[in-house]
Amino acid sequence: MSWPRRIAPILSTLCLTWCIVIGFVIWFAPVRYSGTHNGVPVVIDRAFSEISGSGALPLVIAVFIAGFGTWGAWSGRRLALAASAFLLVVFTVIGGFSIGGAYLPASGLQLLATGVAGFVGSGRLRPTAG
Repeated sequence: MSWPRRIAPILSTLCLTWCIVIGFVIWFAPVRYSGTHNGVPVVIDRAFSEISGSGALPLVIAVFIAGFGTWGAWSGRRLALAASAFLLVVFTVIGGFSIGGAYLPASGLQLLATGVAGFVGSGRLRPTAG
């Protein structure tokens, strides 16, 4: 595989790595809430694992979407990469009210990988008949 054909898979792998790392950060980092209770200021620190009604599912969904795109990039399946980029952008927009902002760099990387794959190709070369 030539160097230009590796750019999209590497970008997509960086996207997957970002999703995994940020998933762990979101899961374990405390979230601070501040407000008042009976007129007294109150500050509460809780982990995402304590407040998420869906458990780790939102974090795992992002990793699976990015993993699908990474597989598509390394195997030369541009449609899988593009579908992954689209789904990751949708996930980021929908999750933007809570955790979606953390996945903005991953969405950008996957979109960039899709664009690069369209211009220089990606993944392994398929044999041609002839």
